[in-house]
Amino acid sequence: MPCILKRCPRKSIVVVSHTSKIVAQKGVRQTSGVSSAERGTNTTVVFAMSAAGSFVPPMFIFARQRMHETLKKAAPTGAIFDCAPKGWSNAKCFEKWFDHFLKFTRHTEEEPILLILDGHSSHTRNFCVLEKATENHVRILSISPHTSHKLQPLDVAFMAPLKANYSTAVGHFLRRQPGSVVGIHDVAGLVNEAFSATASVMTAANGFRACGIHPFNPNIFSNEDFAAADFLAEFNDHELDKLLMSLQIRLRTLMPSTNRIIIRKLRWKLSSIIIMVLQLR
Repeated sequence: MPCILKRCPRKSIVVVSHTSKIVAQKGVRQTSGVSSAERGTNTTVVFAMSAAGSFVPPMFIFARQRMHETLKKAAPTGAIFDCAPKGWSNAKCFEKWFDHFLKFTRHTEEEPILLILDGHSSHTRNFCVLEKATENHVRILSISPHTSHKLQPLDVAFMAPLKANYSTAVGHFLRRQPGSVVGIHDVAGLVNEAFSATASVMTAANGFRACGIHPFNPNIFSNEDFAAADFLAEFNDHELDKLLMSLQIRLRTLMPSTNRIIIRKLRWKLSSIIIMVLQLR
C-alpha cells in the first residue's frame, strides 16, 4: 500500500539566540559582537516535512495567555499561531496543528499518510487526534524515547541548519537596528528568514535517507549506534536510577544553572564516553 511519509517534531526557540561566529585577524585575543540584552522567552515552533521535499507551514506557540496580531508580523505564509502558559505544546495545540496538517496533505484510502511523531503525551494520548487520523487515513507512528537523533529526519538534517540560520538572522536584525533588542514580536519574522534559507527538497530527502526511512534501509545503523542502550541495559532499574541520580547531582553541582534538557543530553553522552573507556581497557 503506497503512503506519503511526513515527519513532525517540535522545536523550542529562545527569542534571544547565541551570536554567530565572528571573523577576526589571526592572533587577536578579544573580539566583539552584537547581542541582545534580553534573556528571552520560550517559543515552540512545530515543523513537518515529507520525504518528497514538501514542508507544512509551521505553527508558533507563544508563552502568553492571549494572541495578538503583532506576533504574526512577517511570519511564513500559511503559518498558524496559538498560546500556551509556558510556550510548550500541549494536547489542545497539537489538535489545532493536526487540523492544519490535514489541510496541506492529500490523504486518501488508496494513499494513506504515515505521520511519524515522538512519544510526547500530547501525541500518544490525544484521542481526538487519533480519531481524526483514523477518519482521514493518516497512520500515526510514535518512535521510541531517546531515538530522535537517529530516527527523526528533521532532527538529523533540518534543525541544526535552521538554528544556525536563525542565529544569523538575529545577528542581521541587531546590526540593522543598533541598540534594539529582539522581542517576542520579532520571532515570527526571524523564523521565516531562517526557514526560507533552510527548507529545501534536498534537505528533506537527505533527512529521510539518513534515518533509513525512505528509501527504506534497515541496515543504516551499526552496532556502535546501540552501544549506549546496551550499556544501560546491564543495570537493573534501581541501579540505573541510582547512577543517573548521582550523575544529575554532580552535574547540577558543577553547573547549577543548567536546565534539565541539557543535563539529560549530557547523561547520554557520558554513558557513551564510559563505553569507549571500557572498550579501551
